[in-house]
Amino acid sequence: MNRPLDGVRIIDWTIFQQGPVATMMLGDLGAEVIKIEERVGGDPGRGVMSIAGVMIGTSEGHNFYFEANNRHKKSLTLDLKKPEAREIVYRLAEKSDVFVQNFRQGVAERLGLDYATLRQYNPRLIYASITALGSTGEYADLPLNDAIVESKAGTSMTCLA
Repeated sequence: MNRPLDGVRIIDWTIFQQGPVATMMLGDLGAEVIKIEERVGGDPGRGVMSIAGVMIGTSEGHNFYFEANNRHKKSLTLDLKKPEAREIVYRLAEKSDVFVQNFRQGVAERLGLDYATLRQYNPRLIYASITALGSTGEYADLPLNDAIVESKAGTSMTCLA
């Protein structure tokens, strides 16, 4: 059976949950998703072994949090500070439909992975930039995660036993 996004290629340069879950859903719909991770350490989500005190990893090294959020994906590790690594991303961008990133303001630009640079390699490329508090305004440059956003909003999803 054909799926709606069969034939669509997505470059996933995202970390933790927000971006990986978004691209995982696109993979569920048939897209080919290529996840790019830093050569050293990879996606910090790989290190999440417990949530609210409940173990989600195993002693054998399985991390169900990371594995569930990154199902369907091909994986590539690169040192994006090196020009030859960025060239690999540029070649992928030429043959891709979508580029997704969720890094703080300025990170993509510093590494040459911003929209202006990637569109030189593929003017049809859809560039999705996911942020916690938008790309403009007084909080746009803050590094945030779920716990910080919850506290700023005055809510918490953490359950205490």
